[in-house]
Amino acid sequence: MLNRSHAQGSPLYNKLMQKMAGLALKLPPELTQQYQAILARFTRWCAIHAAGGGWMSDYDVVNAGFDASQGKKLMEKGTLLLPEGPANVFYVSGPHAGKCIQKFISDDLIEGNGIRNEFDILSVQPELNGGIIDSLVSPSKRGDTPRSERMKIIFETACQETGVVS
Repeated sequence: MLNRSHAQGSPLYNKLMQKMAGLALKLPPELTQQYQAILARFTRWCAIHAAGGGWMSDYDVVNAGFDASQGKKLMEKGTLLLPEGPANVFYVSGPHAGKCIQKFISDDLIEGNGIRNEFDILSVQPELNGGIIDSLVSPSKRGDTPRSERMKIIFETACQETGVVS
């Protein structure tokens, strides 16, 4: 698992952190409590850049059928991958990650009262329609169930459906 110490290995890390510090000063009041999560979203790109590229996903994503052949095709194309829905799962090469970070640095990250999604900034369209289950279901469906509990339920369901656990 990559972390901030890995991100600091990217030559673009300091520039991105300067951008994020400026962003903190411009955030609408309703987003100031979310600043650490916003910072983490963009910082992970520096970690994958420093690592030379690879697969990246949110920690609460479960593989439910995405196989190596699908992944290999995407890796050969060198494209980003984003399944429909709130999950972030993608492959990016090291040089491509660098170009993405440069775009984050140069573009305005605030839109209205929100922060733009990285994939909107990059104009990336989804390429995968299935195979990934994300615990971040729509707010209207998740209620007050903690993320960890939603993840446990999804994992147990996926295991039962595949016959791993009965």
